[in-house]
Amino acid sequence: MDLFESFNRRFDCGILIMYASFIVFFSNHAPDPERDSALVQEFLANMEMAFEAHPLWAGCSEEELESAGEGLEKCVMTKLSSRVFASVPDDVEADKQLSEKIPLIQQFIRPEKLDIKLAFQNETSWLVS
Repeated sequence: MDLFESFNRRFDCGILIMYASFIVFFSNHAPDPERDSALVQEFLANMEMAFEAHPLWAGCSEEELESAGEGLEKCVMTKLSSRVFASVPDDVEADKQLSEKIPLIQQFIRPEKLDIKLAFQNETSWLVS
C-alpha cells in the first residue's frame, strides 16, 4: 500500500495534519541551510516513528514502512524544493568568484601537466570542464 493510498483510506489521519503543519512552519522562517537541513531530518525521523506507531501501518512490513517514509520525503522535498535548493547569497558570491578564477587557472594548468591519459586530453572537453 503506497503512502497516498494509505492516506486516502483514512483522510482524518493525524499524519496529514503533521505534514501540513511542518510545511507551514518550515515556510514561515527565513532560509538557513544548516537549520533547514536539521529541521527536515528531524521531521522525517519523527514521522518514521509516527508511521510505525500508527494503526494505519500496523502489520506492514519494514519495506512498506520504508516506502511510506520515502514517499513522505519526496512529498516534503517537492513541496519545499524552491526553498531547500535555492542558492544562499554567500554561495552565489563564492560561485561568482570561482567562475572568475577558473579561466586563469586554465591558462597555466594544462591537461598534459595532469595525470590524464593522452586519449582524454581533448581541448574542447578541457575548455568546457
